[in-house]
Amino acid sequence: MKVFPLAVAACVIGLAAVPSGAGPLPFAGYLETRHAVQVKSPREFLASETRLRLEALGSRDEASFFASVNASENHLGEASSEVRLHEGYLDYAGDGWDVRAGRQIIIWGNADGLQVTDVLCPSDITEYATRDLDEIRMPIDAVNLRYTGSGDLTVETVLIPFFQPAKLPETDSPWRVATGPKPTPTEPDKTLENGEVGVRASWFLPGVDLTFSWARLWNDLTAQIAPGTDPDPFGYRRTSFAGMTASVPLGSLVIRGEAAWFSDGSFPAAEQGTPDVEKPLIKALAGCDWYPGENWTFSVQALGEHIVGHNGDTLQDETRGLLTLRVAKKLFREKLELSNMGYLTLNDQDLFNRFEADYEITDGFHAMAGSDLFAGTRSGMYGRYKDNTQVWVKAKYSF
Repeated sequence: MKVFPLAVAACVIGLAAVPSGAGPLPFAGYLETRHAVQVKSPREFLASETRLRLEALGSRDEASFFASVNASENHLGEASSEVRLHEGYLDYAGDGWDVRAGRQIIIWGNADGLQVTDVLCPSDITEYATRDLDEIRMPIDAVNLRYTGSGDLTVETVLIPFFQPAKLPETDSPWRVATGPKPTPTEPDKTLENGEVGVRASWFLPGVDLTFSWARLWNDLTAQIAPGTDPDPFGYRRTSFAGMTASVPLGSLVIRGEAAWFSDGSFPAAEQGTPDVEKPLIKALAGCDWYPGENWTFSVQALGEHIVGHNGDTLQDETRGLLTLRVAKKLFREKLELSNMGYLTLNDQDLFNRFEADYEITDGFHAMAGSDLFAGTRSGMYGRYKDNTQVWVKAKYSF
């Protein structure tokens, strides 16, 4: 079992806040099993997992706590099981302010299936983009203090004491595109000096929602610091971040936008055997959601990235573009939902497309099936995974 001190402390304090004789804790959660098979020969299983999530919530006066635990069994290869604390935090609400301390997931941004200003939680990309974004986000140990006393304005300050990196595919994983042994990067020392901090101000005004955010954090993905040595040292680099989001409802439409600036992005160098290049990076996204009625949903997004000061010294293009399109329809008294989400890169013109059918058999019990299609050039962001095009099934019971 792997847990973290701040999360454990929050759970212990939360349990202590429940008065004796208060009765059993209210539990909720779900049981889920999912299995994915490669379409291309040799048609191997790319995923086979069963997971149990248990959640508990308790409160007393202005204090409350929440805890969720994952118990999972991976059925591939040498079957392995794991029990892990997913979230565990204590909430306290004051007059015009509240604070949350412990292991938690913090979501910034309003993009659908993309992360522009959503920068605080590292990502689990062991199966690349084939998991839902809610499953890709990894929880962090943090203290989240919010001021809500002025009505339309909310100010949020997040302190993350210790750095946590993204989770990458293992050496033998079909989702790892690099060759050779998996490097062991040098992580920042777990000191408060190496902690992360973020601030976000949100305005909820008539006809528009606005947020402005700033953070000083670490890049969650490794950078090649000094190649050519034995072993090649990999590590993590600091960056400053500034971002904004806007959302405007217009009848059956919702117009969304995000923009982000990173002071130090890391990019593979064009010259082999040299360190990754550090340059500022700008991201911008515009999106539109349309709800025309009869249980239809349409969503389109355009994302652009620009490397500031690009002079041909990186393998990545100076400017990159990405388009997404999602179409969803509910049928049979909203028991069945069909959805399709496609991602198309403009530079490489490669594609990732997810189709899903979700049928609610009874209350809380869903049966799902779908496909994940990768297509395009093998040097592209999605085309490199074309051998991993898969079909999958999933059953989930929520209680």
